[in-house]
Amino acid sequence: MQSGLRSCPHSEALWVEYLRMELTYLNKLSARRAALGEDVGTLVPDLDALPSSFSLRTQFLEILEATDLANSENMQNEILADMKNEFSKEPAYWDWLEKFEAAGVRVHKM
Repeated sequence: MQSGLRSCPHSEALWVEYLRMELTYLNKLSARRAALGEDVGTLVPDLDALPSSFSLRTQFLEILEATDLANSENMQNEILADMKNEFSKEPAYWDWLEKFEAAGVRVHKM
């Protein structure tokens, strides 16, 4: 996956599948750490290398919502803050945010 992302760093399909794979892995680690009584609060991936793509961020949030992951709220807040910083001047962002909030997803104001 990493080789593919290096070759095609702007491929949204690769990024989406990479995130899905990483979240699945984090879920397994989280379950293992919980079973061993270890701290699960340290399982937050670094999302700084993502291409600047609004649709990619929205897809990541959809995957995150569908994944029962410890600290997913922290990741969601990080993605939402990133989206606000990068896309707040675009009307599509505000339209999407309104629909996102109307769908009942809790958004913590940044």
